[in-house]
Amino acid sequence: MIAKNSYEYIVNVEFPNIFQAIEKILKPQNKGFELVYSGLVPGHPPTILYQSYQCKMRIRCSRDRPYDDIELSVTYGRLHALDNDDLIEWNGEKCYCWHRLTASPLLLFLDGLSPAEAVKLTFSRIEDDLFKLSRDKEWTVPEHFARKHAMIWKHYDQRFFDLFDLNYPNLWQEYATFLKDYYEIDSEKTKMLKAFFNGVHHPFLYKVC
Repeated sequence: MIAKNSYEYIVNVEFPNIFQAIEKILKPQNKGFELVYSGLVPGHPPTILYQSYQCKMRIRCSRDRPYDDIELSVTYGRLHALDNDDLIEWNGEKCYCWHRLTASPLLLFLDGLSPAEAVKLTFSRIEDDLFKLSRDKEWTVPEHFARKHAMIWKHYDQRFFDLFDLNYPNLWQEYATFLKDYYEIDSEKTKMLKAFFNGVHHPFLYKVC
């Protein structure tokens, strides 16, 4: 019997449930996304990768223990993002090329907040709305993921995808500047970042591309 936390089980049993939620709720084809890969990836959890003419969406699927719920790690990348590496050499610097939305200031930036306002918050308005909407709902993990990203796509509309689009470099630079200010405005957070990355060959979190 295949263990539920094995990668083989996730691909064979969980992937159909995930794709069902994606096609029924998220409907990525309506935003120009096409499925470019799904399956096992050496050195990484099972991966589902979509790409449009503007950006990429990567879903990594894992389960720590057989009795745990499936976990979906969803990130977005610009078209130059490496499919299986979170870092890339960009303009002579190591930068993060995949970007999560949860526990990240990205949506706060799209909300139009200043770095000083954003650093005081944990969640964006749309995430708060989803939390209230999902209360008492018996959504599966794939359904919750699909509903969350469908709400995000609808709420921010084209501006969300334009942020990742290589044809809008000024918008991305605006976000990169926002991100640097966001991490530097709180001295304690800056100290934590410096301590975490001291001696480790990873860029600061505001190094994005």
